[in-house]
Order: sequence, then C-alpha cells, then structure tokens
Amino acid sequence: MSAPPLFYKSSLLYDLLMQFLYGRYLEERGEALAKQIDRGCSVLDICCGTGELFRKHLRQKNIEYQGVDLNPVFIRRLQAKGVSAICADARAFPVKARSFDYVILQGSLSEFSSAERTPLLQRLHQGARRGFLLSESIRHLIYHQTSWIAKFATRIGRPLQSSPEEPFQRLQKADLEDLMRPFNPYVRSMQVICGGRTMLYVLRPVGDQAVYKV
Repeated sequence: MSAPPLFYKSSLLYDLLMQFLYGRYLEERGEALAKQIDRGCSVLDICCGTGELFRKHLRQKNIEYQGVDLNPVFIRRLQAKGVSAICADARAFPVKARSFDYVILQGSLSEFSSAERTPLLQRLHQGARRGFLLSESIRHLIYHQTSWIAKFATRIGRPLQSSPEEPFQRLQKADLEDLMRPFNPYVRSMQVICGGRTMLYVLRPVGDQAVYKV
C-alpha cells in the first residue's frame, strides 16, 4: 500500500486543499447542511475530516457534536481544540438505532467499496432520530478531459481508506442515484448544490422497522 498523500498528515494542508478544490462552494455546502440542523440537537458526523462543518457552521448552534474519522492527525487536532471526536473506521464504528438527532456523511462514499456502501448508509440512517444527511460530490477532476489534470487529481484525491478490492473511482450522478434508490421512500428532499457539483439528500428517520425499496 502506498503512503497517504501529504495533506492527510496536516489539518491545515487538508483544509487548504479543500478550499482550492471547492472554492466558494465549500462554504455553500457547509451552509446547506447546517440549515437542516436544529439548534441544540445532537449530531454524529461520520468521516468528519478536520471538523470543518462543526467549526464553521454548527458550533454556534449549541450542537452536541460527535465527530468520527479514521485519520488520527485530524482527530488529535480536534480534541486539542476541545471538540468531541473519535478516531475510528466508519465500517466498524457502532451506531445504535436512533442514538443521534442527526447523522451526517459528506463527501466520503468513495472511501468504501461498492459492497460496503448500502449497509453503511442503512446503519447510519437508522441511527438518526430526526434525519440523515448525505452530501456527495458528483463532478470530479479525475474524469477531466485533459489527461494531466485527471492524473493529478487521481494522485492527490485517493482517499485514506479506499478499498483495495476494487479500482479507485468517484461516484457520479447516475451512480449516486442508483445507490440511493432503495432509500427513496425516506427521501424528504434532494437538491443539487454547489454549482451542480454536489447532491444533498435529506432522509426522514425510519419508523418502527426500516423498509428499503429494492
């Protein structure tokens, strides 16, 4: 396994890279997610990265926040700032049914194999009392028509915990729609944000028993 890119070793470098890649849309994505979260509620942020969502958009809403990420560098930095954060692999992190008001997963589905995605989404969805928020990019530089841009984006964009069982790829719009089809009965809203780069799903909580449309 190759060494992780340099920006995974520094919260500052990672934040700078995200700002470079997303520009003004990074703020828009955070605002769109925060708009769905009620003041004073509890939030589980899976694959939270450097905690940018909490630090810039949720802290002022008096949120009971729990971040989870595989990267120990990011987690130690958050903990040093007094943020509740746990270093753990989302695949194995226990999420009890209805244990948080909101559960969030943003920009991380490509870190998991195709076989892992649906079970993960179901588990996170069932952990939410008020709603599950999924934000995922659907336009990626790795598919850019200019080859050197695509190669560079692929080199710097490989996730820290991407699956070794299958080739690295990013989800596009049709892929995400197919993945979310079983969740359609629970979709409260879906919108394309960030200039067409990102899809934001808001799912209502499950009832007494989760039923996913096959």
